[in-house]
Amino acid sequence: MASIHYLNEKLSDAVYKLATGAGDVRSRLYSILDKIIILPEYSLPTDLKDELLWIKNKLTEKDKTQYGNDRGRTIRRMKNSTGSKIAERIVDLQSRICDLIEEEDETK
Repeated sequence: MASIHYLNEKLSDAVYKLATGAGDVRSRLYSILDKIIILPEYSLPTDLKDELLWIKNKLTEKDKTQYGNDRGRTIRRMKNSTGSKIAERIVDLQSRICDLIEEEDETK
């Protein structure tokens, strides 16, 4: 489960930037966008995999235009309240992955 530890590390960094970064939540989400969209979900249990896919989709759902891919378009167009919900789910996902790692460590 080395990839779980990788996911935890990347999500921990993202959570730190969400909590301490400058600007509104959209600016902070934009600053972590590249880290989130490349995270592999294949090693996660189904419920966590679905959550990561939901987050990725919400961060990029309006990026594709008739002229190509406009990375960040979704975030630029979203309301802060939507951004806050996404940020909350990122924090929750990272916490759930930590719990999964702890459970794994306890069974060793």
